Amino acid sequence: MPHHGEGDDRLGMFENQAPATLNQVAILDTWYPILAALAFCRVYEFIIRITTTGETLEIEVTIDGNVKLVTVAAGANTSYVISLSQSANPATERLSATAVGADVYRKAFHFEGHSIAIRARKTTNVGGGSIQAVVEHGVLARAG
Repeated sequence: MPHHGEGDDRLGMFENQAPATLNQVAILDTWYPILAALAFCRVYEFIIRITTTGETLEIEVTIDGNVKLVTVAAGANTSYVISLSQSANPATERLSATAVGADVYRKAFHFEGHSIAIRARKTTNVGGGSIQAVVEHGVLARAG
């Protein structure tokens, strides 16, 4: 049996990473990556908004190859928390968007997976607003 640190490949705790951010003048129907695919990732917080003008945003989160999509009629400069929630059918998880400022149920983390990738785009062209997003996340570190 290996000793601690000698060939030990046990997984340890999640280590916080620098936030993944996006601040991009958005072009209609162009996807912008916010978080590149990360292995053993846990997302603690995900907030997104559009500046200058109200637009319709699509946010795509891929967890272990399963794509989840939410569409938000985003008000100008209104921030939205993106999280995974249960629908009426307990077996069905979906992405949800809740305006910050409203009562938002905060969990220890929003979602996690062996692989997570996040991207967003605007699907209306009201004006030249920027998509701004921040994703607080951690990755699972090796023990030892």
